[in-house]
Amino acid sequence: MVKAPPPPPKPAPRPAASDVLLPESRRVSILDVRDGVCRWIAGDPRLDPTACGHPADLGSPYCPAHRTVAPRSREAAYVPAFRKAA
Repeated sequence: MVKAPPPPPKPAPRPAASDVLLPESRRVSILDVRDGVCRWIAGDPRLDPTACGHPADLGSPYCPAHRTVAPRSREAAYVPAFRKAA
């Protein structure tokens, strides 16, 4: 009798937003945001459209802190790290 293969391992849970220390925003105007700068919107975008402004991770629009709390697509969540580097 042949057994079915075990299900693939589930990805590690992402930390809750309350568990991550977020840096204070540099409040960069969204008109002044350039490549390599975190684009996380700080505060209410209708009242104060500014971005975080800290250095962004390579290949990401967010700094390391905001990257941990940013939503990801379901497909991106299941791409192994070694495939992302290619």
